[in-house]
Amino acid sequence: MPKSNQTESQRFKWVHTLSLVLAVVSHPAFYTLYISFIFYNSLVSPIITIVIILLFSLLIPAALPKLIHNDFFLKDRRKRPRVLIMTAISYAICLVLLRQCVWVTELSFAIKLIYLLLTTQSLCLLFAAYISLYYKISLHGIGLGAILFMPIAVIWLEPSYFSSFNWVLYYGIGLPYVLLVSLQRVSTKAHNVGQILAGMGLVLVCQMMGIILAEQFIWR
Repeated sequence: MPKSNQTESQRFKWVHTLSLVLAVVSHPAFYTLYISFIFYNSLVSPIITIVIILLFSLLIPAALPKLIHNDFFLKDRRKRPRVLIMTAISYAICLVLLRQCVWVTELSFAIKLIYLLLTTQSLCLLFAAYISLYYKISLHGIGLGAILFMPIAVIWLEPSYFSSFNWVLYYGIGLPYVLLVSLQRVSTKAHNVGQILAGMGLVLVCQMMGIILAEQFIWR
């Protein structure tokens, strides 16, 4: 193989590896844990909070595909509904336990954001479970949509952040990140563009629904 072709092949392999790593870390299962670490010092009982989140929003959901179908990746959409419903239940349990075990006199921005994220994720999973009966919606698309639309939730929770939020930096990093992971999912034929966009659209709808539900029932 000519040297130029070898260099191009190595470069493509490096980009593919990077996008694969980004695809893993951008899975929505990690988001609540990320938020808990980012706002660690703002949490009333950070250790208890992180243990509950780690168990019910990451470890149990990660084990469910193997336990139910003996298949970690669930490439067959027909295997997804049962796992997604059980995962949504696990997220709901996580939310209930946080409300019961992490006692606070006043809900901080961090706690509100965690509650909203768990509510939105539960809604997304329930809708995705139904959609998966007919269509292979991208769960990574849901995670990427959360990256794109997270500022909406942040500004909704704390309007004063609108003027101080660094929009250029956030989307200057976020948009290439979303594009790279999307290309990885399409290039590996895990999903097509429509399935990824459907996931992004779903998280926007569920986030707005989550805000309404949280305001009425969860943040009170």
